[in-house]
Amino acid sequence: MGNSILEWVGRAPLLAGLPLVSACVASENGQIPPSALIGSAFEGGARARVIADGKTVEFSMVAIGDLDIPSGRMVVCDPFACEPGNPFTRRVPTGRFPVQLAVTRTPSGEQRVAYARILFSDRPAVRWEMALPPGESLDGSQTDYAFGFPVETGTGSFMDAAVQGPYLTAAADRNTKQQLIAALNERQASGVAWLVRPSGPGSIAMFETGFGDGYYISYFGFDDAGQVVSLTADLGVIERPRS
Repeated sequence: MGNSILEWVGRAPLLAGLPLVSACVASENGQIPPSALIGSAFEGGARARVIADGKTVEFSMVAIGDLDIPSGRMVVCDPFACEPGNPFTRRVPTGRFPVQLAVTRTPSGEQRVAYARILFSDRPAVRWEMALPPGESLDGSQTDYAFGFPVETGTGSFMDAAVQGPYLTAAADRNTKQQLIAALNERQASGVAWLVRPSGPGSIAMFETGFGDGYYISYFGFDDAGQVVSLTADLGVIERPRS
């Protein structure tokens, strides 16, 4: 990762009212399909080509800690440019669950976080569904739109909606924000940047995003019984299937 989190935060305005809907590539059955390795990349040993330059990369999985989820209403956003509200419509199990990163490494040693996920079950996902904000559906009526989250500071995060308010209040304090940035950059020195911290009634998990700033889509993974087993942010490193 070329820039520190501090450099990104320093140049990025706090965003007010960014739309959750952003024009994107053509979809299938009302949703943009995830990139091909969204599930298998966490197993390690997988190989793929990166979108930006076609380099062949290998994956490793980094377990960054457990996330406390008190209400099951999830928010995925840039933690330093995040507005209140807009949790996903679909609820997830409550409790404490592991957060994992699927990290690519090129032969030269360059690393990128390709996917970040919360794992609710060890059962494999056999179907993926785009995570949607309130009022949206996968009925095919908006086939050229993706629903995701904008990143302006090279950082994404998972948090429960009940955590978002207390976190945003705390992060509005300059000293608190600087402490979070410093902790992220300290992690970055040894590879990829990530941080799990308690906040309010739960916790927040932060992670660096793909090639930095961008617009990223999250997906719910379902097992063969139709139960949610994961929530994964696809961070735009690996190419999606072509229609």
